[in-house]
Amino acid sequence: MLQNVEEQLLAPTVYDDVAFSPRQYGLAEEEVAARVDHALKAVGIENLKDRVPHNLSGGEKRKVALAGALVMEPELLVLDEPFEGLDPASRETLVELLETLAQGGVTVVMTTHDIDSVADLADFAYVLAPGGTIALRGTPVEVFEHADVLAAGNIRPPVLAELFSSLRERVGDGPDTALTVEQAVDSLARWRVTE
Repeated sequence: MLQNVEEQLLAPTVYDDVAFSPRQYGLAEEEVAARVDHALKAVGIENLKDRVPHNLSGGEKRKVALAGALVMEPELLVLDEPFEGLDPASRETLVELLETLAQGGVTVVMTTHDIDSVADLADFAYVLAPGGTIALRGTPVEVFEHADVLAAGNIRPPVLAELFSSLRERVGDGPDTALTVEQAVDSLARWRVTE
């Protein structure tokens, strides 16, 4: 899925746009219909199937493009800025969908400037430095422990990483770094027990 999804929308209706790839592969129309219906339902836009893609909102266009990728049941899904233009509810739905896909065996490779989503979604992360070289690589916790390297690339750490870093600076031996709310609760609970 491209960052500028306008470039991948090419059919007169949402249904036809999502059906483009299976039709190009010569699938029977019944199979195309079943796959399109499943993909539209997966991203929650079955009500848009007769609409003109170019008349949709930015978030709706993004969902159409994602449905167009999912319709072929990929093993690898490459997403460029998938949360761009999505409202919070749609973003949460997409996060849940990506987690479900990953648990089902789909490998998801994603680029994003939405730093706070990295901890929710990534098992492994790369941070690019200006010029495209790799500045950091590792688990999200490992990557976001390097605030100095992130700052050099004009990247602010996730809010929770900043909070826990500041807490450790203030109290000395503070709780372990946490990047998600669930991790923060666990880390603070463990820290409280040892204090």
